[in-house]
Amino acid sequence: ELMSYNPITDKLEATDALKNGDSEVVKSIAATVPEWVGDWDAVWANIQLRADLKTEILKAAKKTSNPTLLEAAFTVKAGEQYHVLIEKSKRNKKKIDNKFVREEFVKWLKSNPS
Repeated sequence: ELMSYNPITDKLEATDALKNGDSEVVKSIAATVPEWVGDWDAVWANIQLRADLKTEILKAAKKTSNPTLLEAAFTVKAGEQYHVLIEKSKRNKKKIDNKFVREEFVKWLKSNPS
């Protein structure tokens, strides 16, 4: 179990198994990304980055009253932009810089209303 529902907070929360890297599924995925092999902190940072980007999309959808930002077509577009920014970070900074990716994604999101 990687996530569990907390009825007190009304949120889905990461379990200790996920936080501590005890998931065989996540480990197997991480093993396919050279930057993550043997580096649970990098894997967890990427999970957090993706969560942050989803939160930014949700905030933009609310702020602009644009629910299409939450639909499949935009989700695909946002995922493509995430990968473009990851590659740009690796090319320019020789590593995945989560802060750079987050900042650039927010700029992109503001300039792409749907």
